[in-house]
Amino acid sequence: MNIRLKLFTGAMGFITLLVFLGGSGFYFIDTTAKVSLSLVKMRALLLQLNEMDAGAERILLQVITHVSDQDPESMEQITQKVKESSIALEEQVNEYEGLVGKSEIFSDPQKKAQILEDTKSFLKLWAQFKGSYEKILSLSQEYSKEEAFALIAEEARPALENALAPFSASSEIYHQQTEILRKQVIQTREQSLAVIIIVTITISVLVAVGGLLFANSITNPLSRISKSLHQLGRKNLISELSKADLTRADELGQISRDYNTTINNLSHLIEMINGESETLSTASEELSATTTQIERTAEEFNQGIEQSTNAAIETTEIIKQQATAIESVNKRILQIESKTKVADTKAKAGTQTIEAAKQSIQKIADSSKQIENVMDVITDIANQINLLSLNAAIEAAKAGEAGKGFAVVADEVRNLADKSGDAVTKTRELIEYSSANINEGIHVIQKTGEVLSLIIQQVGEIAVQISEASERMGRQEHQIQEIANVAENIADVSKQNAVSTKEVFEAIKEIAVTTEELSTMAEHLQTQMLSFKTG
Repeated sequence: MNIRLKLFTGAMGFITLLVFLGGSGFYFIDTTAKVSLSLVKMRALLLQLNEMDAGAERILLQVITHVSDQDPESMEQITQKVKESSIALEEQVNEYEGLVGKSEIFSDPQKKAQILEDTKSFLKLWAQFKGSYEKILSLSQEYSKEEAFALIAEEARPALENALAPFSASSEIYHQQTEILRKQVIQTREQSLAVIIIVTITISVLVAVGGLLFANSITNPLSRISKSLHQLGRKNLISELSKADLTRADELGQISRDYNTTINNLSHLIEMINGESETLSTASEELSATTTQIERTAEEFNQGIEQSTNAAIETTEIIKQQATAIESVNKRILQIESKTKVADTKAKAGTQTIEAAKQSIQKIADSSKQIENVMDVITDIANQINLLSLNAAIEAAKAGEAGKGFAVVADEVRNLADKSGDAVTKTRELIEYSSANINEGIHVIQKTGEVLSLIIQQVGEIAVQISEASERMGRQEHQIQEIANVAENIADVSKQNAVSTKEVFEAIKEIAVTTEELSTMAEHLQTQMLSFKTG
């Protein structure tokens, strides 16, 4: 039952009690009015009875006046008045008898019958008194005054008293009935007053108790809801609501259930955020450790790139010298032209192998291996040049004096081939060291990419920067036609790798700063979530 229906039911109950109180009041008022009306009617009959009694006495007095009077005219007037008074009295008695017969004010029918009987007795005895006063009037008119007075004393007065005796009995009955009605009026008034007071007190108690119970049924859960909201304002997610509040069928029960559901959902949300903040804090720590490792690897990789660059520059100079020597040999020795073309073809093949290393930073290790293949080609060429210079020295020796100059050139070419072999060997060692650092750097970068891709968008930006650096290195176009151009491109690639490594190093620093900020945010979030009490 909702609050509106409870209020309506309470109002209807209160109205019913008021109607009952009003009905009770009207009932007792009506009862009192009826008894009071009966009392008034009873007194009216008693008053009429007393008036008839007084009328009879007046007739006797008129008769005495007639006897005392000596004036014939006056006596005639008195005689006429006596006749008129007697007729009026008889009519009044008849009317009185009719009123008594129709009256319903007598609670005892025997009393009513007794009064009617007394009235009839009065009429019979009145006839006797009437005969007596007629004799007295006749004697008075004959001026037998003394005899008339004697008749009044001896006959008329006793006859009148006998006639009025039933009225005295009726008057006594009227007094008894009046006293009974008066007591009934008083009793009815007292009963009505007592009932009204009792009903009023009962209604007041019921209204007070009902109002108190109804007010408590609303204020108590409202108080508990207020306490729960106060606790919620203090970050205490503990509900103060009772089971009775949650099972109520009115609006307060619905509010209590909705509040309890909100508290539970908020508790689950805070617990989930707390767990996520711990995960974020742990991931930030792992990211910070990984970033530190990347920095160290990037520094080692940068050192390897610098060494590779220096070696490539040195190799370039050697190869340029070797190319100059080979050009000089091509001008002087036509016999080795075909072998030089074969070397050129192998160099171009090495150039195609090197170009594959420039497609992606992920293929830096393959590029290093291809560079080693190029070094093998250079070593092969140097060996072949050495062999050609040896053959040239043999041919020059066979030529004697004519071949001395050519022998000097062949010796210089062999020296250059030896230097080239030494440089290639040194370059191979440096490339192998650089390749190891590159492989380690690629492995760490891949591992870092897997961790960063799950945590924050900056990891993706680093991956994009690394991919861009790889694409920049991969998009470098080399059209190596000669071994010298191959060496120059290797040096350019090394320089570009150094620049890209610096960019990666700067990005890693940015990641470190972002990681530190994430860790601080996670700790702050965890502190805020722990301030909530979830029970």
